[in-house]
Amino acid sequence: GSLNDSIEWASSMPDGGFILGGVTSSMDVPGLPPPEDGTFPNGFVVRLDADGGIVWQAQPGSMGYDDARAVVGRPDGSALTAGRFLRSTMVCPELEDGCPGAGVLLIPYDADDTAGPQKVLAGGGGDTRPFVALIQSGGVPTLVTRLMTDWFGGGAAGLVAPSYSGVFVWRLNSTSF
Repeated sequence: GSLNDSIEWASSMPDGGFILGGVTSSMDVPGLPPPEDGTFPNGFVVRLDADGGIVWQAQPGSMGYDDARAVVGRPDGSALTAGRFLRSTMVCPELEDGCPGAGVLLIPYDADDTAGPQKVLAGGGGDTRPFVALIQSGGVPTLVTRLMTDWFGGGAAGLVAPSYSGVFVWRLNSTSF
């Protein structure tokens, strides 16, 4: 694209290529329509072959300020991305009250660029810059993230005082999350 594109993470793929994740403010990314709601910046994922040619690219539409902060290539040629999330219309089409305001968005992609079901790890009140890392061992990704806990489900809010951040580690299933 033509505006403020940056790559935040890269991961090698089994075929010698790479998968890159980052953020773009461009509305003219070659081969992609502009984001559905016309906002930016948005997450951006590019799959490259061993020669550096573009195999596929994706730019999930959102309400803006989403990005791909971590990407991991998987042995079967698929990929998993994790990044910042601010009320994405992709996940919360009608922006229901139950939709978290901020957090970490996980998006799996198959080898042919089809996005799988998204999952949001809610970061809570104003945690607009969560730390995110994906580490892979034996083909199984592990997600490490810092999240504010005041909106976090599953009882984690009781671990530390509300509105304080904590570090969370998830070993993800080898085929899904």
